Amino acid sequence: GGSSSSPRGRLSPLDTTLYTSPLIALCVLPLAGALEGRAVAVFLRGAEPGRLWEIGGALGVIGSFVFLLILAEFALLKATSSLTISITAVFKELLTILGGVVLFGETISGMNWLGFVVSHVGIAMYVYIRNVRVG
Repeated sequence: GGSSSSPRGRLSPLDTTLYTSPLIALCVLPLAGALEGRAVAVFLRGAEPGRLWEIGGALGVIGSFVFLLILAEFALLKATSSLTISITAVFKELLTILGGVVLFGETISGMNWLGFVVSHVGIAMYVYIRNVRVG
C-alpha cells in the first residue's frame, strides 16, 4: 500500500472516499439525468452565463464544506465511538431542520416539533451521562 494505508494494508477512510467517489458519481449520474435531465436542459438553455458561474461557485463552496465535514467525521471517529458519530449525525440533521424553519420559513407539525424536542433531550441526556461517567 501507499503511505496513507493502515499497517495491515487496508486503505485509510480518506483514501476509500477518494477511490469510491468517482464510482458513486457514475452510478448516480444516470439516475439524476433520467429524473432531472429535461428540467436542467431547459434551465441551461435560458440561463445567463453569469448566473451559471454563480451556481457553479455555490456548488463548489458547498462541495468544499461537505469535504471538510467528511474530514471532521473521520477525525471524530478516530477520537470517539461510532455511537457518538451517530448522535452527532442526528444533531446535524436537527440543525438542518431548524435552519429550514428559521431561515426559509418551513413549517413543521406539532408531532414533528415533539420529535425535535425528544431528540434534543436524548442527545442532552447522552452527553450528560457520558460526562458523568467519564468525569
